[in-house]
Amino acid sequence: MRERLSAGRRVWLWFAEMTFDGVRHAPLTFGLLVLMWAVALGTTSVSRGPRGHLAGAVLANPSTSGSHPWSVVLSLLWAPDLGTYLWTTAALLGLGIFAERQLGTSRFAVALVAGHLTGVLGGFAVAGAVSFAFPDWAAALAGTGFGGPALAVVGAAMASTASLGTMWRRRWRVSGFILLGTMVLFNGAMITIMLLASAVAGYVVGKVMYRSVSIRTVPAASIRESRILIALVCAAAAAGPPLAAVSANANGPFAVLGELFTGVQDTDPTAIRGICAAAA
Repeated sequence: MRERLSAGRRVWLWFAEMTFDGVRHAPLTFGLLVLMWAVALGTTSVSRGPRGHLAGAVLANPSTSGSHPWSVVLSLLWAPDLGTYLWTTAALLGLGIFAERQLGTSRFAVALVAGHLTGVLGGFAVAGAVSFAFPDWAAALAGTGFGGPALAVVGAAMASTASLGTMWRRRWRVSGFILLGTMVLFNGAMITIMLLASAVAGYVVGKVMYRSVSIRTVPAASIRESRILIALVCAAAAAGPPLAAVSANANGPFAVLGELFTGVQDTDPTAIRGICAAAA
């Protein structure tokens, strides 16, 4: 019994030490996390997100943000459902702590604001721009509301890559843009577009913050490094159609390629011969 208690006590002390260390080195990340959950609990928005008039006022939605312009900013603190609250919490604890340690609290705050605002407004801009070429996709985007600090965290994480060494900076940036680009092309949900716009904003913010580093001569990628980057591109191209196939509401421009996995149908040989005869 004593061994069990001592082991439990050691785990508790380790958790408390890690939490204290995280708060000390990433106060803004933990402050934003606590504020998000406090707002969610205070407005009873945890399980299903904000409802009624509150949803239109605090969630970023192309169809309602015109009448509620402050929703672009307020959407930083609200999420549309419990799943979004959970994965946003994971993003804050994973990417947020890392980014704040790399950038420092003041730079991290700037990257958060730039990432969130650019992500939301960029998503709105794409929703309007694609209405001519992809009307079905634009209609799906127009009815989607989003909120939470995820956009801000992704932008800050991409900005923090500017402080890394050349090899890891390339790997993180290429991996991030390939992942998000694949999600936009094959899934096409509003959140994927916003995340990509936020990552682009973070990239620009990082270049500005570390411009003295970026103007130095960057060594060319080695053959091994080039192979890794090419492999990432090939993996993204191969993963795209299955992603579209498993997505319930895939509307991206390449979503039709998901039919390669789900559009298999039994066809009567007689019908095939009839089609071939008509074509001849």
